[in-house]
Amino acid sequence: HGLSRIHHRRGTKLTHSGTLKLPMCASTVRALHLLAMGFLAAGLSGCASQPLRKASLRVDSTHDAVSSPTRKSIWHEKTKEKITLRFGGEELTVVHFAAKPRPFLYPFYAPGEIPITRAWPQEEREGEARDHPHHTSVWFAHGDVNGVDFWHPQAKNGGVVEYTGRLNELLSRGKRLRTRHTYTWKGPKGEELLHERRTLLFGAEHDQRWVDTKFELTALKDEVVFGDTKEGTFAMRLHPALRLKGEVATGSILNAAGDKDGQVWGERAAWVHYGGTIDEQEVGVAIFEHPDNFRHPT
Repeated sequence: HGLSRIHHRRGTKLTHSGTLKLPMCASTVRALHLLAMGFLAAGLSGCASQPLRKASLRVDSTHDAVSSPTRKSIWHEKTKEKITLRFGGEELTVVHFAAKPRPFLYPFYAPGEIPITRAWPQEEREGEARDHPHHTSVWFAHGDVNGVDFWHPQAKNGGVVEYTGRLNELLSRGKRLRTRHTYTWKGPKGEELLHERRTLLFGAEHDQRWVDTKFELTALKDEVVFGDTKEGTFAMRLHPALRLKGEVATGSILNAAGDKDGQVWGERAAWVHYGGTIDEQEVGVAIFEHPDNFRHPT
């Protein structure tokens, strides 16, 4: 929201960063507010202070790779199309870095392997709605880039975020693991609009999971315009239990300005937190925007 046409010249770079947190949430609004801010500080200081080391061969290797699992580190298994991450004997997420028409994360778990996002259309889960097939768990896209719709890739003017197979990194150190991949944003006729370098830094503790995201977009045309749309751009389709309405809904929303539930929609905020009950467990998920982002907060 709030993009209001961003003009992007050939060779210039637009960077968007943020943090996705999956803590076990507290039971009161006040506690959720304090915990959300605290998790952001802990996440940023942890990421900055711990160096990374090479974990395996580059992802474009013809060989699959598996790291050595320990209870104090993030374990990974890598193939040509995805990377599976585990921590403390539990799956954390799967990075579908070569997926078509665009990359995504699925599944994404809170501690205890509690699923935070909707399963469909990646797979079937009883009781889930089958609307919006472009909602692929956790993803990054935009609905109007020079008139090309990367948000709805199935549309006539839909675009693809195509994996290049180049500049691939997989680095880890204990409870941190970083991936980096490059992509080309292409229109329906194959025209190249953007080059993207995507960096994901994953972290885990016994009671929380997180990923720090960085998306660097470089224009490949004389002018690339990000039009204003009603949705986007870094997004999650949450588990139906975290919704505000519905048969299994238990959700509540809070943002950095103190807005709650329906008041949050369409408002600028440095962070937004959803909380609720899934499989009889209280969970929470928050998205924090990096303060250096363009037009922060969006």
